Amino acid sequence: MRQSIFWRLLEDILSLGDFIAAVPNDGASANIVGHLRLGLDGSESVIEKEVCHCHIHLKPSEIAAFSFSYLDVGFGDEPCVEFLSADRQPVVKLYYRGGDAPRQFRKLVKRDAEYQDFIAGSW
Repeated sequence: MRQSIFWRLLEDILSLGDFIAAVPNDGASANIVGHLRLGLDGSESVIEKEVCHCHIHLKPSEIAAFSFSYLDVGFGDEPCVEFLSADRQPVVKLYYRGGDAPRQFRKLVKRDAEYQDFIAGSW
């Protein structure tokens, strides 16, 4: 995915409300909870939490799509946006903590209709 498209879509996704950002792997998971936004770490763009120095570095060239779905992590189905690699593996997961996820998803899809090739699934 081109960097300009990646950052545009990510900014629009983050504007939907609060999230739990999870960076999963086989041995551990790091989570950042709350209102997230785009920020800078030096000259590098990152996802950051507003009130701390917590942030996630991203490589847009390694992200092929944003996949919207519901995942159950032990508390019932939760709306989630997975950043998928080219081989469809999750790189980052954003669990949505706001209300009316289906309505928020429809607003996002309408606003970013020109980027539908990079948005999969639905809430």
